[in-house]
Amino acid sequence: MRFVLGVENARCRKGTYMSQQEVRETVLELGRGRHLRIYDTGTRGADTLAVFWHHGTPNIGRPPEPLFAAAALLGVRRVLYDRPGYGGSSPAPGRDVASAARYTAAVVGALGIREFAGMANPAPLQAAAAGRAAEERYEADPQYDPEVFTPADQTALSGTWSWFEQVVGPATAEGPGGLIGDDLAYVAPWGFELEEVAAPVLLLHGGEDRMVPASHGRWPGSRLSAAALRLCPDEGHVSVLTFGDAALAWLRERADAR
Repeated sequence: MRFVLGVENARCRKGTYMSQQEVRETVLELGRGRHLRIYDTGTRGADTLAVFWHHGTPNIGRPPEPLFAAAALLGVRRVLYDRPGYGGSSPAPGRDVASAARYTAAVVGALGIREFAGMANPAPLQAAAAGRAAEERYEADPQYDPEVFTPADQTALSGTWSWFEQVVGPATAEGPGGLIGDDLAYVAPWGFELEEVAAPVLLLHGGEDRMVPASHGRWPGSRLSAAALRLCPDEGHVSVLTFGDAALAWLRERADAR
């Protein structure tokens, strides 16, 4: 099944789910003293869809609580891990974007998952482009624009998505190593070409996003052969996550269709 790139504003629907879900944390040994911390909601069964959530920068991989009830309702098992250098995962100097696929494959193998889908949550990048030393100097004294978040973002952060307080602090508790690794990977060759990705992809982006402009959603959408772009014109960087339950439903529908 193929999906053509398109803008589907009418399907940007907010959810108000809140609940609790069991989360198991384990450590996966990768060899040579390296390891990943894994989070697994543990909802298993023949009809259970495993969905990987790749966390943002800087976060850890703890499952987003605002999506617990929607995941349970849809029969979705959520699997996450701390990227190298964050939380309970050891650093991996020089990693690229494609390394996320290798780490995901290792987690899949360890948990015995046969099929799964994926969600991703993408001034410092200018520093990263100048090299590791410049990025380290920037993160030693970062300058953040207080207006980078829109009013809609501020509303989300003071409400349901205040959950981010639980994952941003622990992400940098041991220093900015994970964040620096992310930024360096973003501005270097990714290790794969977008045109090589054949799986259906949903790109959910806020039209008012001041941190990652909407053009960053349109650009990969124009290169992915099976992409649907869902641009929510009035949402920002954080508030667009209020449509996360709809994105989970999109994944569930496509899994059922198969």
